[in-house]
Amino acid sequence: MRPHETLTVDLRLSVAKSAPEGFGYAISVGVYADDEGNCVYSTGEYYEFDVLKAGSEPGQVPPADPKPQGGKKPLPHKPEGDTEISPKGSLAETGSSSALPMIAVIGGVAMAAGGGAVFVVRRRRATV
Repeated sequence: MRPHETLTVDLRLSVAKSAPEGFGYAISVGVYADDEGNCVYSTGEYYEFDVLKAGSEPGQVPPADPKPQGGKKPLPHKPEGDTEISPKGSLAETGSSSALPMIAVIGGVAMAAGGGAVFVVRRRRATV
């Protein structure tokens, strides 16, 4: 869409005949690319409506009040597919620290000592 253009999208909703009459709502969220090509989420819109009893007449329905979302300028046309990407910044550092081997050795020694203690205690009980 070009700046200051309006687009109307009809909401079509199906409600089961057995649904009780009462309050209803719909939430919409939009995703778009900004002037720099970044993916941006809209804040979303919230629409309330009444669910009427099956077979009842809706009565007077007020017209919708469309709100233009604006826009700064048209995005430049860029070819899709094999486009060059120039990332900025760096990836998060992942992995382990240099202390991991020492922690693993200490854990192994503790497991061996515990296993040895269990073996000695069981052996003493068997001979007594």
